[in-house]
Amino acid sequence: MRAFKTLDIVKRLGVITPERVYIRNYPLKTPRAIFNPAAIIEKDVLIVFARIIVGYYKYISGIARIEVPIDDILTSSVNDMLYLADLVIYPDTRCDMWGSEDPRISKVEDFYVITYTGRTVNYFRSHPITQRTLPVIAISRDLKNWRKVAFVSPREGYKDKLISDKDAFLFANSNGELYIFHRPHTIDGRFHMSITKINLDLGAEGCRETKIWDINDVMKPRPFEEKLGWGTPPVEIDSNKYIALVHGVSKEDSFYRVFPILIISKNGELNVKELTSYYVFEPRETYEIFGDRTGTVFPCGLTRIGHNELLVTYGASDTFIGFGLIDLAELPMDQN
Repeated sequence: MRAFKTLDIVKRLGVITPERVYIRNYPLKTPRAIFNPAAIIEKDVLIVFARIIVGYYKYISGIARIEVPIDDILTSSVNDMLYLADLVIYPDTRCDMWGSEDPRISKVEDFYVITYTGRTVNYFRSHPITQRTLPVIAISRDLKNWRKVAFVSPREGYKDKLISDKDAFLFANSNGELYIFHRPHTIDGRFHMSITKINLDLGAEGCRETKIWDINDVMKPRPFEEKLGWGTPPVEIDSNKYIALVHGVSKEDSFYRVFPILIISKNGELNVKELTSYYVFEPRETYEIFGDRTGTVFPCGLTRIGHNELLVTYGASDTFIGFGLIDLAELPMDQN
């Protein structure tokens, strides 16, 4: 049972700040904020997909692509370097017209898949209050050119009950079955940590509606937490065993804190276990505590470095891209 306690095991490696990012394909060359980064390793380069803000009138987000050499991160040179960025996903449909937020990246079939939170046409409306955000799915073969193929909506019985759906990503098990991890918020005030099987044709033309038929509760907040949310897509650490990160928001101070989970894929089902009885990551550095959102570490990317380490890419105070390192030896991995 998780306690309100943190043993912070994340070694901070550095940050990318907005003024050191140059956007090549947009008139405003420097974002106001850059944070909540998904990431995937290609050879010796970390390909980062980060949420960017270019103006604060309605705090509308796009997603930019940045190539960061792994050596920059591991040597902490990332604190001083300038980086080129390309705007690759931005609002242009009714499902994300008020913002394309908080991407997560995974590999499904022959595609790279980014799942992100789309602020829909309903986001600023006083009525209806439902379906204000929905997961949107975009695919690519080269990590450069992205095409939106689906948005995920609830079945008819849930349409009038869903306020928003966030923190989503796709995951394919060893049998090729596809799941969406997502966090619906319903009109009864509850946040549901859901894992739902999904049927999706990634090769389809256009951005199609894909319905999910279930909202479940894989895990629930502890009494000291306002809510939980999925953090990073899983990383395989053994045959059919995966590690992912989950964030919790505390009632006491509203800080975001993070704990690891173990996902076991067996007989076509996914079993989720909390790996620790405490948080392993919390706002500690000045740039994690002070920014557009006080007290936030928000992991969106987790990649394996070598055999024993995990590289975490996270949003720091909704302002910066942060990088951290987790030694697998510091996690209790003897669970069956």
